[in-house]
Amino acid sequence: MFDSGQTQNATDLDADKLHKLAETTGVLGKDIVEIAAFLDGLEASSTKQIGSLNFARDGAEQILTANSEVIEATKTVSEDTKTMIGAVEDSIGFVRSSSQKIQSVAGWVQQLDTKMDALADSLKTVKATNGEIASIASQVNILAINAKIEAARAGEAGRGFSVVADAINELSRRTAKAAETILENITSLSSSVEELRGEASGVGGQASEVIEAADGTDGALASIAERITQTDKDAETISLKASEVQNASAKFAPHFKDMTSAIEDTVSGINQSRARATGLIDLSETLVQNSVSLGAATADFRFIQKVQDVSEEISLALQEGLATQRITEQDLFNKTLTEVAGSNPTQYMAACTSFMEQVALDTIDAAGEFDPKAVFCTVSTYDGYMPVHFKKFRHPQRRDDPNWNAANARNRRVFDDRVGLKASRSKENFLLQIYRRDMGDGVFHMMKDVSSPIIVNGRHWGCTRLGYKL
Repeated sequence: MFDSGQTQNATDLDADKLHKLAETTGVLGKDIVEIAAFLDGLEASSTKQIGSLNFARDGAEQILTANSEVIEATKTVSEDTKTMIGAVEDSIGFVRSSSQKIQSVAGWVQQLDTKMDALADSLKTVKATNGEIASIASQVNILAINAKIEAARAGEAGRGFSVVADAINELSRRTAKAAETILENITSLSSSVEELRGEASGVGGQASEVIEAADGTDGALASIAERITQTDKDAETISLKASEVQNASAKFAPHFKDMTSAIEDTVSGINQSRARATGLIDLSETLVQNSVSLGAATADFRFIQKVQDVSEEISLALQEGLATQRITEQDLFNKTLTEVAGSNPTQYMAACTSFMEQVALDTIDAAGEFDPKAVFCTVSTYDGYMPVHFKKFRHPQRRDDPNWNAANARNRRVFDDRVGLKASRSKENFLLQIYRRDMGDGVFHMMKDVSSPIIVNGRHWGCTRLGYKL
């Protein structure tokens, strides 16, 4: 049998054990939260890797498809170039044959030009000779006239000589007339020859150009044939290399599927582990909850007491607002939210926002400063909407600075994460949670969050949340 002293000692011992249990459970909860945070990061990283692998796999499949098209295209190019080579070779043969014929014609034209020169020279000689004939005819005519005069002087004796003189005169006249006609023909012929010489000379020059052009065309076609032949070789090389890429890609592509499958299994395992970690967090919170409820003296007790007092004060303020008709019950519990234009992160207005700013700000500001470890105090509706927040976190948003806004303009926002909704919907006298507070831009703060429900005329409105450092 134990006496009263022994009973008191046992009670003190049990309280000490309960206190240590609560503290140990708190440390355990913190460690589990950190593990859960690590799992969250690991899941995010694995999910990102899956996305990258899927992107790479899609890229590999596109490479295979494109490579197949390249192989087909190069085959077509190779076939077309072979056809082109045949056509160009035929053209080269035709041009070369035509070039030989053109050269023969051009040579003949050039020879014609030379012969025209000779003909013109001959015509000049004929013209000169014809002039001499005309001169002789003129002299003969003079002699005939003189002979006729002398025959007349001789009388009957010179009659026969006169007949001869007349004949000679007629002959000289006809000779002169013929020489004149020949001169006209020679002049006309010379003019024609000169024109032919000019045309022949021009044709000869053009013939030279044709010969040069034919030679150039032959060379150009030969160059084209050479390039097409090289193109055909290049197409064959491309086809060969593309086939090598196709084979390598075909061997490598299946590994993407294996790696993706392995990471997906890892993500699945992470999800299961995170679910268990979340269960352990809930269990550790329940242990702390029960330990404190049984009277364990922990460092959390004064924060628990404070949040309960604030919740009671705000509950009375809301009930008074309903009683004095400063707000209707419909507006107080209205869940409709309207976005604040241009806000980033998005802020909202509710029917109760202005009223809550009137009745709750002084209370939560005071609670947020009651202890050096306190970080914030706020109220949240049943769905995680915070119409008001501690003064440090309700600054007006800055334009184009969402990271700063996420950390410093947290009022009029919805926090429907696990911790936020669990606090907002709990009907227990208090709820103590350990969590990583997201401050935006990848910044997290490890904190404790103690909450207490706000009950208005027996109706659950939401909660008061008090955050403080570990």
